[in-house]
This record gives sequence, structure tokens and C-alpha cells, in this order.
Amino acid sequence: MLNIGCKVNQAELEELGLDLVRAGIELVRDPIKADLCVLNTCTVTAESDRKCRKAVKSLVSRGARLVVAGCFAQRFMEDIERLPGVKAVITNAEKESWAKRVMELLLPSLKEEPSTVPEKGEIARFRARGFLKVQEGCDRHCSYCIVPLVRGGERSLDPREVLQRAEELLQQGVEELVICGTNLGRYSWKGMDLGALVGEILALGGSFRVRLSSVEPEDLKEEWVLGWRNLGRVCPHLHLPLQSGSARLLRDMGRGYGPAEFLGLWERVSGTWPGCVLTTEVIVGYPGENDQDFAETVKVLKSTRPVKLHVFRYSPRQGTRAALRADQVDPSVKARRSRQLIELGRELRCKYMHDRVGGRCRMVVEEVCKGIAGLEARGTTEDYLKGRIILDREADHQRLVGRTVEGIIVGVEGEEVLVKTVSCMEAEGGS
Repeated sequence: MLNIGCKVNQAELEELGLDLVRAGIELVRDPIKADLCVLNTCTVTAESDRKCRKAVKSLVSRGARLVVAGCFAQRFMEDIERLPGVKAVITNAEKESWAKRVMELLLPSLKEEPSTVPEKGEIARFRARGFLKVQEGCDRHCSYCIVPLVRGGERSLDPREVLQRAEELLQQGVEELVICGTNLGRYSWKGMDLGALVGEILALGGSFRVRLSSVEPEDLKEEWVLGWRNLGRVCPHLHLPLQSGSARLLRDMGRGYGPAEFLGLWERVSGTWPGCVLTTEVIVGYPGENDQDFAETVKVLKSTRPVKLHVFRYSPRQGTRAALRADQVDPSVKARRSRQLIELGRELRCKYMHDRVGGRCRMVVEEVCKGIAGLEARGTTEDYLKGRIILDREADHQRLVGRTVEGIIVGVEGEEVLVKTVSCMEAEGGS
């Protein structure tokens, strides 16, 4: 199973994996060795389309028996279906029953007796961080965005289903649940909002922590921020999409805030939740973007100092309002502005990492592998840094993978912080 795209895509693929494992299907890492390979795709930008086309052609040319699902598959279904080696195309609407569809392709008959379901811990992909989808679709219709056309309108999952999925992930040894949604802040089920849902998930018990994926600035409630701070097991990290620092462009995009509102919101969040870090995303080269608009984006980023910045070059999406604009920005200007913001993002992240040296952290270990210095453990800290621990002995492998490590950040090397272990917490989640 392979994924291109957002955390919602990752969550969907993990749901499929759990359903298949429950039915006795074995998951393998090598797509060519698999009886069937599932590729979940994205079409949010032209670059996403390029990656998906390349992945589909590469897998088909290598002899994979391929199922292509997701947003790219939905937009280009007829073209994909004609490719030799593609056994099925699954739209987003069909994902509710895609486990059954995959099994029909795998087995001559669903009446066939399944094999023994693997024991806990045998599926490495679910061992450390798991993605949990709670909401689907978007009603915003921002001028540049294709997502409402391929994902449909907003709908939230029944909290009972969410909690069942959460327990299944915890039983696989997950120590961090990443709560995902196309429009996560709009989660609503019979009076239950996102803040209440997070509380219900944490009430499942155990030592696991929760991380929120992207929440739109106008949806974030300050009482949620206060509650998450007080709960103590919600990662102090919020992803709030900026898209632009220009008030003029934000209005044209159809965003529900301006730069002043974004800055004010982050100032209040920082005051309520000390230590909470910001990650964000911006679009460069939106139609009509001039040098002043770009400078205003840079100004907002320097004021909010995100620890990770995702930079997207605007690409017209057929069916969106912005695609019809005549004032498209020259590709060379988009490329230059993109490079500038990527470099700014690196500078801000590097400064934050160096400022954290000497501080304590809690890191979920996702893998242990051999590095230049010997055996190394790698994972993610609560404030969304990639961390690395140099291990003393081979036995540390089984002791650390899938655990939460408390440590001190002792240095920075490239894109990672170096962590010295203080203690290793025994996982309590699941059964």
C-alpha cells in the first residue's frame, strides 16, 4: 500500500490496512512482491498530478497488479483504467467499502476461509504513529482549490466509529494518534465538536498522545486550545494554513481571515499555550500576486516563525475560479518566490532547533536503523521535530521501537535534533 498526498490519505490507507489485516490479509512492503498493490493518490497541485502519473507508470512497468484510488484517480479515471496492469480504479466515494473491493480482487470468492490474523506487533507500519480520520469533505470552495470537487461536501464520522478505529490503532502499539480531516475544525456530530472528540479519544486510557493535523484559522476555538493545554497529552503543535500574507489575495482566495486576524490568533494561542509551535503552508504565484503581496507574506512568516513551512507553487485546477484568471504569474517568478520561502522556512526551523538545545523533549521512536555512528533510533518529538538517538547496543532495538522516550536535546545535525535518553516509557495503550 502506497500513499501520495495528505494526512487524510494516510489515515484512509491505514484504515484499509487494518480492515485487511482483520480479514486475514498479509501486508507486505514490496509492491512488486504483493498480489495486489493499492496506490492512494492526490491531485491538489500539478506537482501532485506529476508524482501520481510517475508512480502509476513506474508500478505498471515493473509488473505490479495495481489498484489506484483517491483524488487523482477520480479526476483521471478513464485514462488510468486503460493502462495495462491496473485492475481497478476506486473513487473517494467508494472508499467506505474498498476493503471488500480489494478482497474481491485478491480472492476467487469472499467465502474462502481467511488465513490466521497476524498477532499484535507483526505489522510494523502501525507501531508508532497512526493516522485517524474523523471528518471528510469541504464546503469552503476557496478559489484555487480542487478538493471540494473530488472529496465532496463536509461530513463527520460517528464518534463511535472514530473510537473503535482509535482502539484498533492503539492495539497495534501506536503511541501517537494524528487526528485528521479534510476540514478538521468543522467536525460536528450531534453537538460534539472537535474539542470534545479529542477528550473522548484521550479517555480511552493509556500513555499515548494526540496530535492535531491542519485546522483552518477561522475554525480554531480558543477554548479548545485551553483544554488541549490542560489535558497534557495533546502535542503542543498546531498546523494553521496561512496561504498568503496579503489581505487582498486572501479576500480573492475566499479565505475567512486576513493577515491581522492570523497574527492576532497566533499571538493569543501562544499566550494561552506556552511552548506550542506553529506549522503552516503558503501558496506562491497565486494569480495577480505582485512583489508587495509576496513581501507581506514574508512579513507574516517572520512574525509568526513557523517551525515548518510547506510551500506550494500555484497551479490552475480546472473547475476552480482562479483557473479562469487572466493574470497568471510567470512560472519563473513562482520558482524564485518558492525558493525564497523554502530558504526562509529552513532558517526559521534551524533557529528553533538550535534554541531547543539543552531542553527536554518526548520523542515517539518510529524506527531503529544502522547509521554512520552505529545503531540509531529515529522519531518525532512533541513539537514536531525529527529526532535521533545514538544507541549503545543492539538490544536497544526491541526496547525502543514504538515507545515514547524522554530525553534532552543535545545538538542539531542537518534536519534532526540529537537526543540523549533520560527514560523510556513503557507503552500502556491498547491491550
